[in-house]
Amino acid sequence: AVVALAELLPLVKDVTGWGLDALDLATRGLGEAPETRRAAAFLGAAVVATDACLEAHPRETAKLCKALKRLTGDADAATAGHCAAAMARLDVLLARKVKGA
Repeated sequence: AVVALAELLPLVKDVTGWGLDALDLATRGLGEAPETRRAAAFLGAAVVATDACLEAHPRETAKLCKALKRLTGDADAATAGHCAAAMARLDVLLARKVKGA
């Protein structure tokens, strides 16, 4: 079954439960085998797509973002694409925060 990123967003917003687990799984999975890296990049993109984890767990989210940024040039196009999308979304979120500050 194919899961759309939008379907994960409500789950990831739960920063005390599933969202925190997603943050941890994505961060750990980015350092694994190519298939695991691809799934972790997708999950990481979902985590970054909402600023809930960024607000609740900034240090852990920063670690995830560093790993995602490092993989924007991954040999697997899907992994690189998920990572690039996450970084683009992060730029948007950070720009909003700077604008609102």
